[in-house]
Amino acid sequence: MKVLPSAVWVVGMLVLRLGVAVSTAAEVRILEWESRFTAAPVTGLGREAEAWLPTFMLALETLPESAIVALALSQPAVLGLPPDQASGLLPLVTRRYEAMAVDPVYARVPSALPYCFAATRPMKGRATVYVPDRLAPATKLLVFLHGYGGSFLWYQHYLSERFPDRVVLCPAFGISGGAMSVNYVREAIRAAEAELGWRPTEPPDLVGLSAGGFGASVIFASSLSDFSSLLVLAAYPPPAVETSVLERSNAAFLAGDQESFVLDGRWRRWQEVQRKRSKGGAGFSLIAGGGHFFMLSHPDETTAWLREKLK
Repeated sequence: MKVLPSAVWVVGMLVLRLGVAVSTAAEVRILEWESRFTAAPVTGLGREAEAWLPTFMLALETLPESAIVALALSQPAVLGLPPDQASGLLPLVTRRYEAMAVDPVYARVPSALPYCFAATRPMKGRATVYVPDRLAPATKLLVFLHGYGGSFLWYQHYLSERFPDRVVLCPAFGISGGAMSVNYVREAIRAAEAELGWRPTEPPDLVGLSAGGFGASVIFASSLSDFSSLLVLAAYPPPAVETSVLERSNAAFLAGDQESFVLDGRWRRWQEVQRKRSKGGAGFSLIAGGGHFFMLSHPDETTAWLREKLK
């Protein structure tokens, strides 16, 4: 007897609603959806970066992401990095891409960078979603907002490697996740649920890195009921939402102790604000010896902190 695709979907949804795990192979899928909230084309990079941008755009059409990132780090102005940071970052990123090349789940996943650096404003949203090998209503969703420079695939590889039982959703949004809106994130979540025929029983955790950490803080402050927690890496609460975020006990911030905003005393000020709050609030933690890219340079310490917060 021939089974219609719609019937298969209905049966799958019934199984999920009954709480029975569905066994599949772990995979990464690319999501696209019609959107009114996409990022504008990349502009205002500065004279040096814009002079080099045509070469970078050509590379996006022909090279794998690993080669594109290596090329970009050779001209760090495109990513907004000083040369010393770029040279230190290159071997760390290279090792991550080498691991991805032999990972059957990631070896053939296309890069989101051509989308992030599109010459015209996209009409569709885009996200990459990691799907674990067992998916059930109790499976938790982690939404990750990328930093400046675009949505690199190594972010998701790291997160799915360390949290293989979670769905990991990485929306791509132009060159900076800091400008991502809550509406765009909601669209990405709905697109993932529709693609997988699945809906988690708990709100997702929201994680933001660097510029994406600023964006995640703003989104979290405007939509508290949408997320179980806010976890920010290598960033701090922007002034516009500082008060509302600092008072939340389900918000936490992690930075390297060599970050500029730690060394200049701002980090200590936020900690002092928290000590004066009788009911507690957001937590602040440091990685000893960590700079801005501690997610790569101190992966185990970063993982330990994330596991503690992602209950």
